[in-house]
Amino acid sequence: MYFVTGLHEEGRQFIRKRCFGYYPRKHQALQTIEGNCDELRDEACTHLVVEKILSGIYSAARDTAWFRYDGASSRWIRCERPESAGNYCQFSLG
Repeated sequence: MYFVTGLHEEGRQFIRKRCFGYYPRKHQALQTIEGNCDELRDEACTHLVVEKILSGIYSAARDTAWFRYDGASSRWIRCERPESAGNYCQFSLG
């Protein structure tokens, strides 16, 4: 499954997160991000991450895609993994 999680960054760390939902296919998660900008801003998230997480205990995320919110265009823009993410490997479930 592909999980969509919003994160709020302050300074150089994420202080809040919320998993918005999940999809069986990556393109569905990406379409949601491109089409629902306002709904994904309800907690003033600064970043979104899409993570593929397989079943199991402590399953590490794979096939990730990162986005940051661009207030000027009111859109989510793809970005590199932020330094704030550190070595953390699963934001949606734990």
